[in-house]
Amino acid sequence: MSIASSIFSQFINADNLLDLSDSTRETHEIIPLEKIKENALRHALKVTKGNIQEAARRLQIGRATIYRMLKEYNIKIDKDE
Repeated sequence: MSIASSIFSQFINADNLLDLSDSTRETHEIIPLEKIKENALRHALKVTKGNIQEAARRLQIGRATIYRMLKEYNIKIDKDE
């Protein structure tokens, strides 16, 4: 399963992850897949309290992919939260 399809299947119905405001729904604006992936990663890291291994498991992607995405989206992990 690809990263996109894994994330898409898990989070497509979660409006808060897709950042679908009322105006977005009304105009039928399409959310870029990269934004959906970033939001899914941020959510997984929040839920797992920054645990990379657990976030990767829940997103069904490899840890190396998580690290690449962290760099790509300039996400810093704060283990103290």
